[in-house]
Amino acid sequence: MQVIISTRGMTVSRTYKDELTRKLAKLAPMVPALVETRAVLTKEKHRRTAALTLLARRRAFRSRETAPELEVAVDRALALLEENPRSPLPDPSTGPAKPRPPLPPALGDLLERRERVTVLPNDAGAVTRYLRTHARRQEKAA
Repeated sequence: MQVIISTRGMTVSRTYKDELTRKLAKLAPMVPALVETRAVLTKEKHRRTAALTLLARRRAFRSRETAPELEVAVDRALALLEENPRSPLPDPSTGPAKPRPPLPPALGDLLERRERVTVLPNDAGAVTRYLRTHARRQEKAA
C-alpha cells in the first residue's frame, strides 16, 4: 500500500508523518485490495483540516474533518473511516449507487418505442408553422 501525505500551508515533521502512516496502515485490513492512501493536511487561520482518501480497486473511501488542532482533525477523520469503511462514495465508472425507479405506466414502453425525427430548415418562421400545425390543442371545458 502506498501512502501519500501532502500539506497545504504548513509543514509536518518526519516523526508525525511516520505516526500518521502507522495509523493509516491499521485501516488496510478493513478495506480489501487497498492500493493507495492519501492524506491532505491543511492549515487555515483558526482551523486544521484532515482529508483522508483510501483508494481500493474501483472504490474510494473518503473522510474530511476540521478541528482547531491537527491531531484532533486527523483522529476524527480516521474514526469516521474506522466506523464505516464499507460505505464508499459511488464510483462514476460503475453507474449510480441506487437503482433507478421504474417508469410510470404510461411511459413503461418508452425505450422500445420507435423514434421519430423531423428535420426543419434553420428558419424561425418554419419552426413556428410546424409547431402550430403539429401541436396538441387542449380543448377548453365548457
